[in-house]
Amino acid sequence: MRILVIGPDPAAARDLAASCHSLLGQRLESVSTATSYAEAEGRLEALAYDLVLLTPERLARALGRGETEVARAGEPEQYLAVRRRGRIDLVAVDEVLYVEGADKYSELVLNDGRRDFYDKTLSWLEAALPSNFLRIHKSYLVPIPSITRLLVLGGSRYQAELKNGVRLPVGRTRYRRIRQRFL
Repeated sequence: MRILVIGPDPAAARDLAASCHSLLGQRLESVSTATSYAEAEGRLEALAYDLVLLTPERLARALGRGETEVARAGEPEQYLAVRRRGRIDLVAVDEVLYVEGADKYSELVLNDGRRDFYDKTLSWLEAALPSNFLRIHKSYLVPIPSITRLLVLGGSRYQAELKNGVRLPVGRTRYRRIRQRFL
């Protein structure tokens, strides 16, 4: 895979390039950076890229799409197929209060308090679920309507309080973008 990272901040572009290296390893043929569209245009004329990244918040989603075949191209999931002993149940996406990542798997926490094991990663779900699902932390994906407030704690710590009173951690690097979505 060949990737071009475009961003006005050279340090952020280098960080994205480093993330691509660590996430893709040997599957990554090359990664280049450009700090302007003019510079990017020159790089695009010189070499064909498989993926062009414009913003840091789309990195996980773009890599997930590049690595995972999604059943229906571009359509968000309406239901999630949850495997149980001897059967598969469909869980409506609207019933999901939040999703907690658990290594190569995820746990769906539903509005009624039930928890369902799901055999896909948080990154896969982030790419497949509707755009109202927001990654608030490396381990949590939450539909925006579930969040009632953002809390600022001491020591640069943040939390999102959900409509049922549960508080989930918010990553320091994600807090600013989440706050902007609320304002």
